Amino acid sequence: MASLFYNTPARLKYLSSPNTELSKISDIVNRLALSHPEIAFSFISNGRELLRTSGRGDLRQVLGAIYGVKTVSKMAAIKGNDLDIKVSGYVSLPELTRSSRNYISLILNGRFIRNFPLTKAVIAGYGSKLMIGRFPIAVINIDADPALIDVNVHPTKQEVRISDEPMIGKLIANAIYDMLRDKQLIPDATRDFKQPVQAAPRQFDVSTATQAQTNPPLFAVDTPTTPSISQPEVTPVVVKTRDDLASSQVAQFDDFLKNEPSGLPAFEGTQPKTIDNHQPSAKPEQSELVVETGFPHLDYIGQIHGTYLVAETADNMYLVDQHAAQERINYEFYRKQIGEVSDDQQKLLVPIVLDYSTSDFLMISDRLDLLDKLGIHLEPFGQNSFIVREHPMWFKAGQEEDTIKEMIDWILSDHKISVAAFREKTAIMMSCKRAIKANHHLDELQAKALLKRLPECENPYNCPHGRPVLVKFTNEDIEKMFKRIQDPHHTDQEII
Repeated sequence: MASLFYNTPARLKYLSSPNTELSKISDIVNRLALSHPEIAFSFISNGRELLRTSGRGDLRQVLGAIYGVKTVSKMAAIKGNDLDIKVSGYVSLPELTRSSRNYISLILNGRFIRNFPLTKAVIAGYGSKLMIGRFPIAVINIDADPALIDVNVHPTKQEVRISDEPMIGKLIANAIYDMLRDKQLIPDATRDFKQPVQAAPRQFDVSTATQAQTNPPLFAVDTPTTPSISQPEVTPVVVKTRDDLASSQVAQFDDFLKNEPSGLPAFEGTQPKTIDNHQPSAKPEQSELVVETGFPHLDYIGQIHGTYLVAETADNMYLVDQHAAQERINYEFYRKQIGEVSDDQQKLLVPIVLDYSTSDFLMISDRLDLLDKLGIHLEPFGQNSFIVREHPMWFKAGQEEDTIKEMIDWILSDHKISVAAFREKTAIMMSCKRAIKANHHLDELQAKALLKRLPECENPYNCPHGRPVLVKFTNEDIEKMFKRIQDPHHTDQEII
């Protein structure tokens, strides 16, 4: 082919890069191969074979050629049929998802189509098993009576109208639901927390010796030995009425207390310090406000439901969302770390291999420079795979592969994403992954450290997603809740 755009130079001007255009062509070939597994396809570009199928009619083999064997191993077959319609194909398990719906292929009577209601039916079949914003990989073959289909809707014939569309959607959703139900992917979340009910009340030995055996100390601590003090046997004194206070037993007990030796070891040259438990805690002055942000100095009081921290100042009470607070702290840390790409890398003992379809491989190859700017270096490995041998130091341990995959998904879902937007998304993702979750109980030191770091943020009032970090209750608000603010219609004597 030559001079293809001789008469249309404007179209040539607005073409994308060669890899992007090749990716679009590859996507079309992939759809054709999925639509006709009985036909052998061979796709070659510049002497490089990008796709080859056997033509044996095995859809699973075509899926392996496009998406890789590792991906196909996490896909399961579905089947469903009605009077005039038959549905079959493969869908991925909930653990294997993508960030866009482009990986859902609907094939009607051997032709790839786009149909939003049927795509929604595929997602509906998963119910609550999919994470928000994640979509499965699916290839759904629909065999229907041609009399039920109107193909003259779009010039490319990709959009069609089907008379029994709701029924087909229900058939697809039920087929996926039945397959996942047999897999038993989601057990009862409270199963491990439910204790069996005892038929009879259990008897516990609360003696000191038994507790020492059943509850060993968490840490071996060398405690100083103290001399044992012999305790004389004392008869319990029972006082039922006021007159019993003048009995001889009470008098003997008073004498015993006066002559009882102290159970505390004596320290030479030191005097015990007296602690005034009623001394009021010092209230923060207005000068303790952080000058840069105007954020108040918060005194930690306690925690509610392992999710919210209670704090106070001289005039107000605050509820702090611990997850949102640490998410904000982490976000500003990662935003700086990601912006300052360092040469420090963590080498992987076992490299990570990422398999993609040909179209995705070409799209990623076209944006490798964007990943390099964040310290993620992908090397081509095989036909449509990349290998990762190291990663930035700020990655969370144990989540390296998931983090890299999620970052690559952003490139695939938004081909024109800028470096600034890419860094912003990465900082938000990392801040959320490494933040304290709800129902996580903090000790006092951890809670105080969190409240101490929060005012150091550029914006301590909102998390990266825009949710509030804390809410304030003034003394007046609390007094109104308890009706302590005087109503002008009432007298002073009515206010307690």
